[in-house]
Amino acid sequence: MTRPEAGLLFLRVAFGAFYIYTGGTLIQGFPWTVKNTALLVGEKHAALFSVGAICLMIGGGLLIVVGLYGEVGAAMTIFFTLPGTWLHRLLRDRSLIISDQIKKRLQHSDDADLRELTESAWSGNHSSALKNLVLVAIAIFIMMTGTGPHSLSR
Repeated sequence: MTRPEAGLLFLRVAFGAFYIYTGGTLIQGFPWTVKNTALLVGEKHAALFSVGAICLMIGGGLLIVVGLYGEVGAAMTIFFTLPGTWLHRLLRDRSLIISDQIKKRLQHSDDADLRELTESAWSGNHSSALKNLVLVAIAIFIMMTGTGPHSLSR
């Protein structure tokens, strides 16, 4: 195996495993998953969309890892990741609103711990949204080039 082949294999397995693992965490924290999904689709359909998102993540990740219809798996991850980017932007902005609400209830309007927590929530969601854009770029790369060596579809 050449170095470029090994690099593509490593990227493919790491990328797919990321989605499998993350899908598992969404199952473990399903009530939280549904609550955040409701911010995008409303409460009525949040559970259904959450299950769909988890299926896209785990299914897409598995297809990419084994290299069987990896291009389809990559498209599946995009259908999860793009709305996830928007969700992180909503959560980023929501952290500022919640912080202001808490400040009104506190006796000290300039609480350093609250400020640190707010900045952490804002920057964490902001960087997660940017990370999602990079994940979409990797998925597009896989869709355009295939899953490479040692794929079941080759």
